[in-house]
Amino acid sequence: MGALSKMTGDPIYESVALRALRKLWSMQSSLKLFGTTLDVVTGQWIEYSSGIGAGRLTLTLNQNWDILYSSVRWVMQHIIYMFIVF
Repeated sequence: MGALSKMTGDPIYESVALRALRKLWSMQSSLKLFGTTLDVVTGQWIEYSSGIGAGRLTLTLNQNWDILYSSVRWVMQHIIYMFIVF
């Protein structure tokens, strides 16, 4: 995140992108999944189907450690569960 800020020298782009990322992160389901379509006017999910691996986040350790850590923890918990159940 922050490529446009680096190219223009204006930190506002990275700041706004990080703010949007944190808002989306707060909107995940109890299963730690996200909907696929968001109404930008109301801020509500309008399509609730979800999956893993549909998107990609590039996270830097200094700004997004909490998001990166919880993502990795969630994935590892479910991988371990798959090995136990199957």
